[in-house]
Amino acid sequence: GVPAGTWAVYYRESSGFGKATWIKVTTVDVTTMGDIDLGEVRSEYPPLLIQVKTEDPNQALPKTYVAVQDGRGHFGQPMGRAVPIQGKPGLYRLINAEPGLHTLMVSCIPGPMIRLPIEITDETRQSPVTVTIPKGNATLTGAIVNEARLDCILRSADQTLLAPIVPGTDGTYKIENLPAGEYE
Repeated sequence: GVPAGTWAVYYRESSGFGKATWIKVTTVDVTTMGDIDLGEVRSEYPPLLIQVKTEDPNQALPKTYVAVQDGRGHFGQPMGRAVPIQGKPGLYRLINAEPGLHTLMVSCIPGPMIRLPIEITDETRQSPVTVTIPKGNATLTGAIVNEARLDCILRSADQTLLAPIVPGTDGTYKIENLPAGEYE
């Protein structure tokens, strides 16, 4: 039997690096102890649609990874990965996105990650949230000259673009497809 109380149903989403994130699907209120049959478990919230497009209409849409992170910090808990909708290039669906303040993340491969604050509400779900990938034609090269050769992050001054700096064995790095702007 199941004790009375509020229970949550989660699913496990693999990150592809041997780690996984648990994403809440729904909550269930059990009022009396006993066996329960959940039947068909449905998400508590309608899906959120995300449209990814390029600033330059002549530029092909790069391979992208779209996700939403809980909260506005750089290291919040992932709420889930948005999956592409078949036959609709650039359109993604995120199931069970909880209402509130979050960060929408679009990783361009190759290219920087776009991080945008988003408030998910009933109104937000009425039409796709649009993310525009800025035109990027700059390349940044350099070398990290300390012994540790730590991976670093280049970010735009407004913190909406992040690009990993991953030095090679000799400390050199190259970041491509950066849009014009101020970086730190």
